[in-house]
Amino acid sequence: NGNTFTMSSDERRSTIDALDALTEKQTPEELAEVEADVADAVLTVLEKSDSEENEIDATEDADAVLRVLAKLRHSDNKEKCVERLSKSLAQAASTGVRTKLFKAGNLTVAGVNRPGDDLGDSTIESDDSSLKLPAGDAVQKLLGTNELSVVSLSTTVNTENDLGVAGLEAKYQTAATDVVDYSMQVNGEDKAIKNVADGITIKLKIKRAASAANADKAGAYICRYFDTEAKQWTATGVTFVAVNQLTASTAELECKSTHL
Repeated sequence: NGNTFTMSSDERRSTIDALDALTEKQTPEELAEVEADVADAVLTVLEKSDSEENEIDATEDADAVLRVLAKLRHSDNKEKCVERLSKSLAQAASTGVRTKLFKAGNLTVAGVNRPGDDLGDSTIESDDSSLKLPAGDAVQKLLGTNELSVVSLSTTVNTENDLGVAGLEAKYQTAATDVVDYSMQVNGEDKAIKNVADGITIKLKIKRAASAANADKAGAYICRYFDTEAKQWTATGVTFVAVNQLTASTAELECKSTHL
C-alpha cells in the first residue's frame, strides 16, 4: 500500500523478549525449523531506524539479542545479526571507553569509539584476543578522518569455527584460537582499510596448553583470515609474527595484517 512500517524501540524490545522466550523453550529439533525466521526477525530488530527514538538501545538489549543468536546454528543471517549488534555497540560506546563484553554461549561482542584524529595505538580487546592499530597517523591518512570524525571499532568472538576449513591445509584445520572478527566504521558507515604499511597487530590466546617447546616449533601455528567473497581462509596480507609464552602452560599467537 506504499506505507512505511516503523518499529518503535518498545516494539523492538518486546520482539527481542518474545524471541528470547521462544528460543529458550524450543528443543534443538523445533528450533531448527524456525531459526531462519528467528534470524530474520532479529535482523529487523537491529535495522537502522529513521529516528533516534525508535533505535534499539544496543547496550541495554545486547544481552537478550545475543542469547537468541547463540542458540542458532551458523547461517549468513546469523553472522549479519552478530556483526550488526557489535557495530551498534561500538557506535553507542563512550569515546575511548570499550563497552562491557557481552557474552552468550560461544559468542562475545564489544565495541569502542575513537576520535578520527587520534587513532594511533588504538586498541580493542576481549578476554582472549586484541587488536591494535599502528602508532602515528598512518590509519588516519588512509581513512581520511579528522577531529570531526568518529571511528568505531567492533569485535565479535566465536569460540567455535563455524566458517569451515576451505583453504586450510589438513594439519591446520583445527582452530588453535577463537575465531575473531573485527570491523571498522567511520561516522556510522562501514569502512575497510588496506595497505597498512606497519600492519595491524592482532593477538589471540591459544586455547590448548602451549609449551615453550611447541611455541618455538617452526610451522606449529599460522595466521589466516576468512575471505567472505571466496568463502575460504587465506593468507593474503596476513603474517605470523610470533608465539608469545604467557605462562608455563599458556601462550598467544601474534599476527600482523595489512587490512581490516
